[in-house]
Amino acid sequence: MTSKITIDRTAVLPQIADERDTCYQRLCDLVEARSGVDAVHLIEREDHAPDRLCVHHDPKQLSVQDVRALTKRAGAELSEQYDYPFADVEPMRPCQARRTSEFLRRVPGIVEPVVSPNGTVRVEYDRNARGCSPKSETGRSPKPRCRVLMRV
Repeated sequence: MTSKITIDRTAVLPQIADERDTCYQRLCDLVEARSGVDAVHLIEREDHAPDRLCVHHDPKQLSVQDVRALTKRAGAELSEQYDYPFADVEPMRPCQARRTSEFLRRVPGIVEPVVSPNGTVRVEYDRNARGCSPKSETGRSPKPRCRVLMRV
């Protein structure tokens, strides 16, 4: 028999404002990979309340506390690996926004850039991407091409 538990998405991945973000699929995949978890999906709410993750699990293998803990642990792992720098810049023409987005897509570590003509810039940044870790083995700061991202 399968049981369900729902958890506010903001309790698991608080830094992500958009439920369509690819990190939610990563979270679902990480939690579903756990033995005893049958399915994970997002329940979208229309009343402006935070969406909820619904985790279907086998109560004989995992308690409600276990499910909450493993879901929060998976969220913490993703939060450590991915960052979401956000900036407001001068508004630009749509073609400039598109070119800026294409440029950012080529920067190592950027998984998903979103550049809006109204001047909103948001990227999904993988800290574990080759050549762009926050600190190298020597303890030095990131390479210059990675620092450019943080000034966007």
